[in-house]
Amino acid sequence: LAVQTLDVVTTHHAIENYDCVEEFNPLLSPRPELEDLILLKTLVMIPLVLSKPTKRQLKPVELVTGYVVVNNLNVMDQARPRC
Repeated sequence: LAVQTLDVVTTHHAIENYDCVEEFNPLLSPRPELEDLILLKTLVMIPLVLSKPTKRQLKPVELVTGYVVVNNLNVMDQARPRC
C-alpha cells in the first residue's frame, strides 16, 4: 500500500509543481485533480485487495508501481530546469 500511495503523491506533486509535466495514463486527463488520482487508484486496488492476494502475488504489482514512482521522480528531476 505504501508504494501505491507514493505513486499518487509523486504524480500529484509533479503535476502541481511543473507546468510541463502531464499525466501519461490514458484513463486520466493530462492534468488530473488529486481526487481523480485517488479515485482511479482505489478503483484499481479494490478488486486486487478483495481477492486476498499472497505477498508473492502482490510482488509484481508492487514492482511495477515502484518503477512508476521512480519514473515520476525522474520526470520531476528533468522538469526542474525546463519549467
